[in-house]
Amino acid sequence: MYFIDLSQPLDNATPLYPGDPETKLTPSHTIEDDGFAAHYLCLGTHTGTHLDVPSHLIAGGENADSLPLAKTVGRLVYVSVASGFVLADLKRLSIQKGDAVLFHTGRDKEYYEAAYFNEYPEMPHEVAEYLAEKQVHLVGIDSCSIDRAPYIEHRYLLERGILLLENLTNLNAVREGAFTLYAFPLRLPVDGSPVRAVAVSL
Repeated sequence: MYFIDLSQPLDNATPLYPGDPETKLTPSHTIEDDGFAAHYLCLGTHTGTHLDVPSHLIAGGENADSLPLAKTVGRLVYVSVASGFVLADLKRLSIQKGDAVLFHTGRDKEYYEAAYFNEYPEMPHEVAEYLAEKQVHLVGIDSCSIDRAPYIEHRYLLERGILLLENLTNLNAVREGAFTLYAFPLRLPVDGSPVRAVAVSL
């Protein structure tokens, strides 16, 4: 068994989606002064590698703490979209109910650059429809989003109970092989959560 970390670092330098709250990670206690070390952490629920859940866009939708955890675990299906989303590429894959489909854009290489939040491929509606038809549990991407405001594809997938995992990295490492994705959210009664996304191969 081996593990591949698909998560971006989370610290004071973590890039923020425009309008998101600032991340603050500061010492609250030190070994020198207090005999133990501890930190204060303040961040938005959609900071870093994180999960969007239905209540992110749907009033009364499911929160992170009420999700069936089985929805955050699934057979990982890798899809390259370096040249854009192409429905025919998905149809050549054996996508099954309950899968976690991860789209590799390569944008994670520019995570700390301003262009990261401005230049990224958007998912066509026909692709979102196909994923919903296949009843996947989760869709992930190594960019900041699958679309732009007014977030039509975001809403379309979340309305159908499909979770969205954003700001992934290292997807090139899961291009080949059989993996299971684990992306557990914190038990928060809100619209999303940072996660430690990990691909596991048996």
